[in-house]
Amino acid sequence: MNEKREEKQMWLRLLVVVVALLPGLALAWQIEPIITPTDQKLVRRGAIIDWIRINFGSIADRVVGDPLHESIIMRAEGCDLDNPADCFNARGTLTPSLEPLYGGVQWNDNPPFVLNKSGFKYASGKDAPARCLADTIRLPRLPDCWVAAMRDAEKVADKQRIDASHPILYRSHYGDLQFLHGMASSGEKAVDTQRKMMVWAEFAYKVARGDIPSTMALDKVPVTGLAELIAIRERTVESLFTLGDPAFRSEPLINWFALGTLLHMVQDTFSDAHAERGDEGGVCDGSSGLRQPGKLKRFHSYALQDADKHKKADTRRAFHYHDLKVGNNAIQVTRNIMDFHRKKADWPAVQEYLSCVFRLDSGAEELEPDAGTGYQK
Repeated sequence: MNEKREEKQMWLRLLVVVVALLPGLALAWQIEPIITPTDQKLVRRGAIIDWIRINFGSIADRVVGDPLHESIIMRAEGCDLDNPADCFNARGTLTPSLEPLYGGVQWNDNPPFVLNKSGFKYASGKDAPARCLADTIRLPRLPDCWVAAMRDAEKVADKQRIDASHPILYRSHYGDLQFLHGMASSGEKAVDTQRKMMVWAEFAYKVARGDIPSTMALDKVPVTGLAELIAIRERTVESLFTLGDPAFRSEPLINWFALGTLLHMVQDTFSDAHAERGDEGGVCDGSSGLRQPGKLKRFHSYALQDADKHKKADTRRAFHYHDLKVGNNAIQVTRNIMDFHRKKADWPAVQEYLSCVFRLDSGAEELEPDAGTGYQK
């Protein structure tokens, strides 16, 4: 009886999430969560997906949105299919060993977090349900708790600055960690956003190379500025990335995972909803001989944007835009970074290239973020 009651409650919670994600209530993030063995045990995915398919048809395999980032990687790896979802679904054949990379590229949108177990209040003053306090929250697990947190983060951002005192999901979308999406926190100068991105790039790439052990405490990581930037105490590298799920903690899985977080950030700087770039031109300084993407003219802030308008820049149409854009686009830059990693290039070489990829346009250094044309609330 208890098992049937729990299953019914699980379906009801999932129904709430599915309804929240239907067109008309569209959210801005675009992921189709990688399902780990731990996820399968906790959410019994097979039964859930079958139930959604019966009731909601094609939404069953697109619970959250188009897997844009993953598909950009797949295109960089040689997928020539037109539909980004088809590219993503072909990953088992084209890149069978890179599942942790796709898990990592989703981390920026879906970082695991735990609400205060002694109690957590939403902006409305309502207490978070007890079950949302008892475990790690990350899609596809506790999906209603995840959606409630995202809804709450938007409300909090309208009233105050979101910083290290808030859960990481709040910070990465609406607060001080927006650089993880190639965006800026409200009032932040572009040169400071650029600096944060380079700090994260060094950290993620050094983990990807194995230079930083996954068991190292975050406040001991030898990357200048990281401890102050992340400001999450009593966490290791692996718990930052894989809290509540050991699936990708061993090497080389955690290395690919870390690289995925870097690729997500880089790719987002090529989205019109995230940042404004000029035209491509010239060759990067240094010995790489790689072409320089358009310089960054201004970062945008998600907290200033309408979520539905933002989403339109991160969909299938955007995938084709990146694919067909003449010059050095997100796909080519992804391919270059993957090549650096496979050749085991050291950080100084990658640092030189990413400094070129993140180069600010003349006069852009002091500019604070805006919503971007067409994305205002």
